[in-house]
Amino acid sequence: MITDTHCGAKHSAAIGKAAADCARVCVHGGEHFALVEGDSVYVLEGDTDALKRMAGERVRIIGNLNGNTIAVSSVVVDQ
Repeated sequence: MITDTHCGAKHSAAIGKAAADCARVCVHGGEHFALVEGDSVYVLEGDTDALKRMAGERVRIIGNLNGNTIAVSSVVVDQ
């Protein structure tokens, strides 16, 4: 799932926003988009507009992993 580096898989219910909106707000505030897979969180680098459209969605990411950062070359909704 695409989220952000601040919230990870647990978005704050206190702000009253859906996960996708929360991720966009956090990224606008300086955080980075991230991919949550189980207990792991990977920072996503790539087309910010595409990541913004997919925020809160379960996706399939194709890219290069370097440490905990993925250089995204493709992102599609996981069916």
